[in-house]
Amino acid sequence: MLASRSWNRTDNGAGRISISEGWGNYIGNTFTARKYDVIDTRISNFNRNRLENQTPDYIVDDDGWIVYGMLHDMTDNGEPSGTGVTDNVNSYTTAQLFQGLQNDVADVRGYQQRLLQQNGYRQVLATDDLVNSYRW
Repeated sequence: MLASRSWNRTDNGAGRISISEGWGNYIGNTFTARKYDVIDTRISNFNRNRLENQTPDYIVDDDGWIVYGMLHDMTDNGEPSGTGVTDNVNSYTTAQLFQGLQNDVADVRGYQQRLLQQNGYRQVLATDDLVNSYRW
């Protein structure tokens, strides 16, 4: 039996983990929020707020370096105050985010470059600001 291990942003391979775990958190919360929009808005709001209000932090918060909020920020408009995130990216779809998850993407910057490449370098400066604000 393997002992559980706590990862952090400075570990070897952390960039790949940030993207893959980020995708799992993003898609799980997004689909749950969409499902419960008409059933129970408390549940949909909880899941959407988890994405929208992520505050990047790789020193105190165990998962603050996982970029689930960044993925959401690429698809929405604006950012609540207090997160420290610069979010002027809004033109990506969930399908485009998924298509960027290629086996040769090894970190957050590689993922950013793949998304830009696959989508005509759309919002390149705003995307760079967003990734910078997530401290990658």
